[in-house]
Amino acid sequence: MTTTGASPATRASRARSLLEHLVPLAVAVVFSVPAAFVLWRTLRLGALSDALDEIPAPLSRTVQLAVLVSASAAVLGTGLAWLTTRTDLPGRRAWRVVLLLPLVLPSFVGAAAFIAGLAPGGVIHDALDLVGIDAPRRFRGLGASWLVLTAFTYPYVLLPVTARMASLPANLEESARLLGLSSTATFMRVTLPQLRSAVLGGALLVFLYSVSEFGAVQLLGYDTLTRVIYATRQTDRAVSFASASVLLVLALGVVALERSQRGRAAPDRRATASPPRRVRLGWRAVPALTACALVATIGLVVPLLSLGTWARRGLGDGRIGFAELVDPTITTAWVSVLAAAVALVVIVPSP
Repeated sequence: MTTTGASPATRASRARSLLEHLVPLAVAVVFSVPAAFVLWRTLRLGALSDALDEIPAPLSRTVQLAVLVSASAAVLGTGLAWLTTRTDLPGRRAWRVVLLLPLVLPSFVGAAAFIAGLAPGGVIHDALDLVGIDAPRRFRGLGASWLVLTAFTYPYVLLPVTARMASLPANLEESARLLGLSSTATFMRVTLPQLRSAVLGGALLVFLYSVSEFGAVQLLGYDTLTRVIYATRQTDRAVSFASASVLLVLALGVVALERSQRGRAAPDRRATASPPRRVRLGWRAVPALTACALVATIGLVVPLLSLGTWARRGLGDGRIGFAELVDPTITTAWVSVLAAAVALVVIVPSP
């Protein structure tokens, strides 16, 4: 049957199919323009050979930091998802909300909060003084960057793993327990393999966030590839674009590796949708609560207290007024709403 002789339903189906192919293609083209421009400028400037002396050392540090942060965020996010979803952790519903709140704070703001908190008069410095511990004089380098980025990026793993874990059927886990496996063995041998795609996806987000991070690592004195891009953007544009191209290739390589390792796990249609039996923590509830409280303290409480202390001092001294904060607040809210709306339009499939 020709197109002209097709029924209205057939023509509508073909138009819908064409639209479903064109829309993702158009989105991909729009969002790939910056990357294409960077590569084009790099080739045009002939910068790759000139950047060989500048790039290897900061690239190595960038990869080292990103691997450490993504690995620790994967372990932390997965463990917290299991505690708040599969166990009888006291207050688990509240913890599900609290443990996601570090996403509110940008990592560079968190880094600034830790630096201010460890300074004389800061909340961390004063708290350590109360227990007789000298505050560290130097909060810089790889360790500090790893701690700060992990504290503010683990929710990127916690969110998808929690969603995936909540949707897993109970049959396989119940069968494993009936066969004599402990709760830990059941998680490692039955639950964790089903979480592979969620864990890898979240870890990929953390890795990409880490390699692109600039503000936090600069404040913490850890020299990464983003510093080279920023420092040479005007003095040596060839090196700047070449460094950006290397960062882009690294990101593409990591995405390709994650996709190749994700696998294709088909859902078990024999499984029922009954909720799994929660693991009774018993005496382990105390260390579990301690771990949740420690994570929330590092990623939320300490930064907020530190920022609040210095904000109160600034307002009290008259160095800044509330009127000066109105316009930035409105701009931030407007940009956030606009970005969220665009993301929804791009991501949510059409009916």
